Amino acid sequence: MNRERRFPWEVKIVDLYRIDNSGDIIDYTPTGVKGVFRTDNNYCMGAVTPTYKNITNESIENIVYDFEDTGCEYVSHGEWQDGKMIWVQLKSSEIADTCIGTNKEQEDQRDDYARTPDMVKNTILIASGHAGKLPFTVRGTTIRVVCWNTFIAAMRGEAAINIRHKGDAQERVYAYSEQVAEIGKAHRELMYNFNRMKRAPASMEQITKFGYSVLDIDPNVPQDSLHGRTVKRIDGMMDQLDDVAGMNAWGAFNMITGYVDHVQNAKTDVGKDDYGFSYNSLLNSRIKQQAYNRMMAYTEKYEEVANAV
Repeated sequence: MNRERRFPWEVKIVDLYRIDNSGDIIDYTPTGVKGVFRTDNNYCMGAVTPTYKNITNESIENIVYDFEDTGCEYVSHGEWQDGKMIWVQLKSSEIADTCIGTNKEQEDQRDDYARTPDMVKNTILIASGHAGKLPFTVRGTTIRVVCWNTFIAAMRGEAAINIRHKGDAQERVYAYSEQVAEIGKAHRELMYNFNRMKRAPASMEQITKFGYSVLDIDPNVPQDSLHGRTVKRIDGMMDQLDDVAGMNAWGAFNMITGYVDHVQNAKTDVGKDDYGFSYNSLLNSRIKQQAYNRMMAYTEKYEEVANAV
């Protein structure tokens, strides 16, 4: 299928040579530094070392098409710094595509979602750069990119993949493209379960105990100790919980992810495949996975009791 290209140009990487003041080459021995040029206007984006590997615009656009084939919708795209950074934003699959089960069960879920205006929503930001400005990255975010500041904010979202321009970079992009369908399916299932969590109410006491338990913290430790400061942070997050995520299982899970990402600044510590991919980047630490599993068990128990009434 022929599709319109959003970035109808590529880059070329050429050897750089020493020149004199008039621009004439004075030494035809390569300097070891290479220049990155746009093919449409010959604009020089910058200089790179010999280890730099280009990731083509076409391969990035093909990944965008793959996401669109899974049900995602195009939102916007753009370039920063004359093409040194390019990006495309997509909406996650429609509510109907997140419904799971028989036709009747899916119809009931769509009706339920229609009555839930604050359901969990997400967008996908796909970005890459040239001349070392930005690795190829795919991130989930709730932020709509409309300017440089919102782009920076959206780039703080969870990275499903981060490929630097070196080594087998292009091969890894191709490998990632082959997994997009599975990644899209896993993402929809995750969003579906997040919305199930959002409908499972939880009290402040339940969420607080859950947070202390998952993070393995004694709430009665001295206030000036390391764990005491952690307790203060958790209490502060609890004060904002109702405004941010709600008093429910989804809110409890968010409290843990917020602590892990913004207080611990935890690195990814879960297993990935040979290319470094993980399908559910929103669960990129063992603590998050533990929190997710426990809140899903809580949600399933709530649903079991609610359905029995």
